[in-house]
Amino acid sequence: MLSKPTGCDACVLRDKGIGFVPDQLAVGEPSLVVIGEAPGRNEVEQGVPFVGDAGWVLKSWGLDVIPELRLFKEQKKIQYSNILR
Repeated sequence: MLSKPTGCDACVLRDKGIGFVPDQLAVGEPSLVVIGEAPGRNEVEQGVPFVGDAGWVLKSWGLDVIPELRLFKEQKKIQYSNILR
């Protein structure tokens, strides 16, 4: 689902930022798909997945440390998404 959902007003963060966090798509076919549970406050305010605490952990413990994952990141072959938007 890449289009913006309509009719949802149950989230307490809906009035902050854009209220919807779209996928951050890979360039071409992704080599890795990272799926989070739900966007947090930072993600909702910026409209970008994995820019908060979970993103920091993901990058500092994985994407910037493991050579294969670093290469996927540099080649923009990672798609970021959340189960809830």
